[in-house]
Amino acid sequence: AGQGFVASGLDATYISPYMGKLCDAGEDGVGECVSLFNVCGGKEGRTKVLVAALRSASQLIELAQSGLDHFTFSPKVAEELINIDETFKAAAWFEKAGKESRGEA
Repeated sequence: AGQGFVASGLDATYISPYMGKLCDAGEDGVGECVSLFNVCGGKEGRTKVLVAALRSASQLIELAQSGLDHFTFSPKVAEELINIDETFKAAAWFEKAGKESRGEA
């Protein structure tokens, strides 16, 4: 959080903690990023927290629930966000129902 305080004091536009590296170092990556966000003034602050190197969709969701909204993440994390079995099942059911209603089944 100290770096966020300095960055905010210097009126930096962004500070970018590397979530994966924080976790690798045994830190609570989510907690550290939320602390930086709060020190930088939250959503109203001029210094934005751009959380980099997220490794899971659950990390992104947890950070977003805490108010953070600037992220970088891999295609693997993007796939986690959109590839949900229940969504695919519902889409298949919807397509089948549509074909049946048009007499195509």
